[in-house]
Amino acid sequence: MKNSMNKPDRSSPFFIFKPFDITTMGYYSYCDFKNLEYLKTKFDDWRVESGYLWQTKTKFERPIVRWYDNPKGMIWGIADYQNKYSWMNKGDPPYSTFVTQSESRSISVEEHIVYLDFPIWWFSKDVKNTTYGKFDYDVLMSFIDTMNYHAFHDRKSGWTKKDYLGLVKEYNEKYPEIEDEEYTWISNSFVDLYGSFKKYGRLTITVIDRPYSLFVGSSHNLFYGSVLGWETLPIFVKIPFDKSKGRKGMSILKENWYCYIQPNNFAHHRYDDSEIFYMFYIDIKNEKFYGKKYDVSKFEYFKKNIQNLPSDLYKEFELIER
Repeated sequence: MKNSMNKPDRSSPFFIFKPFDITTMGYYSYCDFKNLEYLKTKFDDWRVESGYLWQTKTKFERPIVRWYDNPKGMIWGIADYQNKYSWMNKGDPPYSTFVTQSESRSISVEEHIVYLDFPIWWFSKDVKNTTYGKFDYDVLMSFIDTMNYHAFHDRKSGWTKKDYLGLVKEYNEKYPEIEDEEYTWISNSFVDLYGSFKKYGRLTITVIDRPYSLFVGSSHNLFYGSVLGWETLPIFVKIPFDKSKGRKGMSILKENWYCYIQPNNFAHHRYDDSEIFYMFYIDIKNEKFYGKKYDVSKFEYFKKNIQNLPSDLYKEFELIER
């Protein structure tokens, strides 16, 4: 999979950003909505909906796309009738997964975010799950490999929604365990995002609003980026404040900080069954990444003390570079 699929194309408003560029959430939102208008020109069909407006019956368009009830939660997309990889329930057309980050992240417009080309190549072999995925990595990958095989070999007849649902039924019968009204073999995998990434790449650049705990949100981006073999995953991360600097009432941005990717993302069988996690040191002043893999037994200590770790601890980490 080409690494260029890991971010929007050259015509996207996000193409102007370079690694370690700093901007405000307000300017990101400006680019976010410009990007939405650009994406509308790329698809044969699209529709705009909002979960909030759907619930309140308010007739006003906003750039949040699609809500449906099975599985529970929000699924976001721009409908594309030509997509042969992703399918919706209830007779909806195939769609490409997309969400405006401005509508889904808790960051004030005046706060600062940094653009990072996060080096997932350094640890992606260990990424086996999403934040709350209940699926077994081997089973899900078997499903994806089978889907890809048929999609490739059945190109003349076309890989249809019927074919996809037939394969899902086959796996449901083979792995019948159900939890919270969902088959656990595919639970919280959102495999549709894999199809969207495979066909179109990423349509936007996600924003991480919890700088000390990366990929609690956007864990599916990390998971499928790893599955597809991307070397980096471009993201924006909220820059935390350095409370030890500046006069009272001033907000000074940190030049570097420690963070972790929690064990859930490395669980081979389900999110709460992992043996490892990763720590990172992001140095935006010197434009460097450091990282280290730890046993899961040390996670609670780092989680509790993430903002009070020794300033030189990163020297025990590995400098991540090609």
